[in-house]
Amino acid sequence: MHSVKGELTDQIEAFGVSVIEAMATALPVVSCDIGGVSEIVLNNRTGILITPKDIHAHADAFLRLGNNCNMRIQMGIEIWKRVKNTYSYEIEKNNLLKILI
Repeated sequence: MHSVKGELTDQIEAFGVSVIEAMATALPVVSCDIGGVSEIVLNNRTGILITPKDIHAHADAFLRLGNNCNMRIQMGIEIWKRVKNTYSYEIEKNNLLKILI
């Protein structure tokens, strides 16, 4: 996910649901270190965060993951645990109920 601050809207990625969806399948994430993504992805543990607009760093991150099976497996394990312990349906439901009640 190559996210940048919108030139017209001046907004950034607020949360990054697509990132969590990828993480729920134990896929390492490559994304920009911006907005909510910075809070979701633990750099070099559950994915690789890069500077927005740096397409070379983005490509390098994909190559690092593509060329290192052990890194992908380790990140996959960490990712799955993070999603289960932080963003599971039960946890999200309870957090929403706390806000609404």
